[in-house]
Amino acid sequence: MYLKRSILIPSVWLFSVFFTLLLAGTNLTLAQGPTVEQALKIQPRQPGIDCDSPTDGELESCKIEKSSKRFKQPGYVVYDGAGRILRQFFDTNKDGSLDQWSYFKDGVEVYRDIDSNYDKRTDQYRWLGTAGTRWGLDRDQDGEIDQWKMISAEEAAEEVFNAVQNRDVRRYELLLPDSKELESMELGPVMNQVLTGNLKDLPAKFKQLSAEQKQINSKSKWVHFGSSRPSLVPRGQSGIEKDLVVYDHASAVFQTGEKYGQLSLGTIARIGDNWKITELPQIVEESSVVRNGGLFYPSESSSPLLTAAADPTDNQVMSKLFGEYDQLEKQLAEANTSADISRLEKKRAEILLQLALSSRGEDQTNWIRQMADTLSGSYQADRFDEGLEVLAENVQRLKEEGLELDTDYPRWRIINAKFSKAIQDGNSKQRGEANDVYIEELEQFVDKFPDSEFSAEGMLQLALYSEVSDRGNSEQAVEWYRKIKEKFGDTMAGRRATGAIARLTAQGKPIAFVGQDVRGRKFDLKAARGKIVVIHYWETWCDACIEGFEELEKLNSKYRSKVVIVGANLDSDKEKLAQYLAKNRSLSWIQLNAPGGVEKSPLAIQLGVTTLPMNLLVDQRGNLVESNVPIEELDREIQRLIKQSGMAAGPNQKIRN
Repeated sequence: MYLKRSILIPSVWLFSVFFTLLLAGTNLTLAQGPTVEQALKIQPRQPGIDCDSPTDGELESCKIEKSSKRFKQPGYVVYDGAGRILRQFFDTNKDGSLDQWSYFKDGVEVYRDIDSNYDKRTDQYRWLGTAGTRWGLDRDQDGEIDQWKMISAEEAAEEVFNAVQNRDVRRYELLLPDSKELESMELGPVMNQVLTGNLKDLPAKFKQLSAEQKQINSKSKWVHFGSSRPSLVPRGQSGIEKDLVVYDHASAVFQTGEKYGQLSLGTIARIGDNWKITELPQIVEESSVVRNGGLFYPSESSSPLLTAAADPTDNQVMSKLFGEYDQLEKQLAEANTSADISRLEKKRAEILLQLALSSRGEDQTNWIRQMADTLSGSYQADRFDEGLEVLAENVQRLKEEGLELDTDYPRWRIINAKFSKAIQDGNSKQRGEANDVYIEELEQFVDKFPDSEFSAEGMLQLALYSEVSDRGNSEQAVEWYRKIKEKFGDTMAGRRATGAIARLTAQGKPIAFVGQDVRGRKFDLKAARGKIVVIHYWETWCDACIEGFEELEKLNSKYRSKVVIVGANLDSDKEKLAQYLAKNRSLSWIQLNAPGGVEKSPLAIQLGVTTLPMNLLVDQRGNLVESNVPIEELDREIQRLIKQSGMAAGPNQKIRN
């Protein structure tokens, strides 16, 4: 009888030990390989894995063998006394290091850790066999799942329960659809608006819910998924544009002591191999009404399509408007002449206005945003030249109706749509004039809407303009960044501003910079003291970044003993980066990576990098020389620093160029 246990604490150190033991691959004799006890100490990276682990008394009957003969893969297999597999560790690419660790229950593989890019760090986690279908990706290889590649409806429901129980907002966020997944659902404008509204601020709402609820505690246990079968929503229903599989009233059953409870999940939808949450969960108490779910098939226990409609008359009005909107969408898709398109766009704008007027609260805000997105988008796409004028008129009509509404979003969309179209369509002079207008309107926006969530982005754009334009200056940029830090310090924009302040005020002073290279090794700028350092920020999509590689390669070859070149890559897709580096092996300098682009990458945030490419130059003492050196000026600047260093060293100490 095996001791049944859930292994909770992964051992990174033991992983390292096991890698070391197997570096020699299959040339080792069995005696030279790991012992049974050593192999069984290797633990899964994810918590709560229920696999067989023999007791101390059963260890003697277990054995470990090389896997190459039976499984045609280098590695090791651990068997129990009855010959059943307990552990299976493979070197699938035959490079002398393990890259797949499997764990078994009753002779069946139930979990697997995977190093898919062969850098000696796990980046994928799979539940198999009787343990389910979950498949998680760990892009930054820190042991935490960053994305579900596969998860069933039942497992998604259990993940929501676990997230509520542990007040784990991050765990919950992994189950929400992103913008690309929403787009792939082809929901049509009405249902897309409804789901977008549901998802707005959902992590913050979940955080409050999980903190305030008392029914699910540390003693509560997941019991089962509470829904019987999924529903197929056919193309055309509710305006959706392709078949959709959903649980429209999904729920989970849990137990606390002897009492059972229900966690209503609302509508959950299948997107590819994943099931995604679309609403805030609700703990259903006795005599309470279930307020989520029923987006496609409403029932008495569920909320209507839009909860804003308070009576049957309002529901009828909204339904009529939905129908008219759907018809207009179809007519617009078939319209060929500019006159027809313009006429239909005006009608659509009027219906969006009526939807906003007929809604309340958050739904009203969502319809106003939908109107702003639709009209500004049609204007940018050259489908409705009057789009921005109509949008401004509709906002004014809403205000005349006595509605208290924030007009920051429509104004934000107008400013950006006008600028984008001018840049796209104008000549050089017109683009310059459009840029001047854009800066002026941004300044007006942040002055009029200082508390708007979009003011942070507006200030970032103003700071960037001050930093990189011919008319701007770094002092003015720092002033803008400081305003962002003071007003939005706890946000991503605030953190980016803090980094930019550190970068722009560090000229002639020591600067801190740390990261991890593509193999997971730590890099600290302090370790490069005594050498000149060039930090080149780039991404694989950035042609201007890549154009500088030839010059960087020349510099790396010319000043190899005096200069350290560091690539700071911000690509979110690590596989794409790995493929690029594999094809371009001439990139011989250090390559760091932290996903997230200029908006979210820790490499960018710590120094407030807002544009690509960007080259930072650091002297031999670790002082920042310049925060954005043009690639063609690097050689001259490096020579100047080497010459200064040689003069400081004295006439008897020569520095070779």
